[in-house]
Amino acid sequence: MRSAKKISVLLLLGVAFAGTAAAQQAATAQPAGKTDEQNGQIALKKPVPATPKDQLAEAQRLTDAMGTTSQRVCRTMWKAREARDVVKAICADDKCSQADVAVRSAKDRLRTLKAAADSNDSGGAKHEFVMIRTLAERADQLVSEVNQCIGEEAGFVGDTKVNATVDSTMPDPIEVTQFPTTPPPVFTQPPACTSCVD
Repeated sequence: MRSAKKISVLLLLGVAFAGTAAAQQAATAQPAGKTDEQNGQIALKKPVPATPKDQLAEAQRLTDAMGTTSQRVCRTMWKAREARDVVKAICADDKCSQADVAVRSAKDRLRTLKAAADSNDSGGAKHEFVMIRTLAERADQLVSEVNQCIGEEAGFVGDTKVNATVDSTMPDPIEVTQFPTTPPPVFTQPPACTSCVD
């Protein structure tokens, strides 16, 4: 009986592993009519420039823009410090640190991209370019986050108009809100000792 249990457990484990392997193989095969994005692969938002030299020029522009963005984020931190608002200063300081790290990382990747472009390594250059572009998008996102830190959320400029409609079939809340009265609680004196209770 014990060996029958072992065999059934081993059989179940074998079926489970075989099912997992089949599911993984099916997931890697691209079904007909489906795009890479529907299969869980992320497509680039913008096309990557064709040559490593073009990638290098675009990456240089993105890195320069990141430097300006980082300065703007850090300027917000200094304004919060001057206003002596500790919460805003701490939040903005965190965003400033993240922006500085993104800029330093982009500069390091720009050097690697330059080396890849000089050696005409299109695969390496493309990888570094995509990483720089991702860091630039993160730097832009940090501007929005630091604005939220200091209370300046992004929104639309213009007049705000609020329309309120009250349902005429609803009863008046003052008439409905009558709370039932409850008797006051009764307090009794606790016994002097537990052994004194009969």
